[in-house]
Amino acid sequence: MTEDEMMRKYAAAHGCGEEKHICYYCGRPAYIRKILIGDDDAIHWLCDECNAKHNAMLENADNKSAKINDDYPQAHEPNEYRYLSPAWLDEIAKGLTAGQEKYPGETWREIPAREHAWRAVRHLVLYLKGDKADTHLINAAMRTMMAFETDAAENSTIEWEKLMREKGCG
Repeated sequence: MTEDEMMRKYAAAHGCGEEKHICYYCGRPAYIRKILIGDDDAIHWLCDECNAKHNAMLENADNKSAKINDDYPQAHEPNEYRYLSPAWLDEIAKGLTAGQEKYPGETWREIPAREHAWRAVRHLVLYLKGDKADTHLINAAMRTMMAFETDAAENSTIEWEKLMREKGCG
């Protein structure tokens, strides 16, 4: 079997068709398809050798971060902010700012939590129906935050009033 035939057989076995691909790193024939995270987050082809080096580099990076955690022990974070999307948070902030300009004075705090929740549901239903007239997911997220905040305020007020009555203060 010729080298070209071996390449085709290998490529077919690895799901990359008969076409020849070039390794992203070294330019040799490549058969391994990988998404490389970087400036372009694109799919690239790697040869076996470069794929092994790439995997070792990733494993080394994981070990390095584990070593940093061993060298500088820190408490477990109960709220990992790294899971939040900065773009999503930015859209929420833009929406809240626009709302503040339209309805000055944080009037949303006067609306009951259940009303905010129902408005959030309305936005989700409109999104699911395909309505593109508004940023429904962002609006639903804002209303959910408002429901969360007003619910906490309503419950803390109720608890505070109950405590005050028990103490004979009201």
